[in-house]
Amino acid sequence: AMIRDTLRWIFLESGAQILGFAHRHDLHMISTYIGEDIPILAPNFFDVQLIAAHTMAEELGSSRSDVDSSRPGLKSCCSHFLEDSGRVSSQTTDHGRDSRDSWSLSKNEQCSDWAQRPLTANQLEYAGLDAAVLLVLLAEMVCR
Repeated sequence: AMIRDTLRWIFLESGAQILGFAHRHDLHMISTYIGEDIPILAPNFFDVQLIAAHTMAEELGSSRSDVDSSRPGLKSCCSHFLEDSGRVSSQTTDHGRDSRDSWSLSKNEQCSDWAQRPLTANQLEYAGLDAAVLLVLLAEMVCR
């Protein structure tokens, strides 16, 4: 009950600014868990995917219909904003991997069983990195 109450407060009562990336499904899952609808278009929810799509469209001279029909994935947003900023280099590392792999997240964890408790250390790391990169992306977009 404490987790449900905390999530209810964060998403419905606190007015906290919340970042997500294509977060409709996440909000649906949280709504189901707490037993209350979380409005998708709340003014304090920011979808970094939509912000990135509009920013990329402006930079590339694309139309609004292009943004509505094709939204970039997290990996392509990282490539576009972080490589262009010089924060991520495309040089090869000592391990023979492209250094861009350093921020690539494995799809294995994305598709793992998130209902199983306790979460694995890999799932916790994935969730933390998945959330943290949104702050970095948003900062890059604001700086442009």
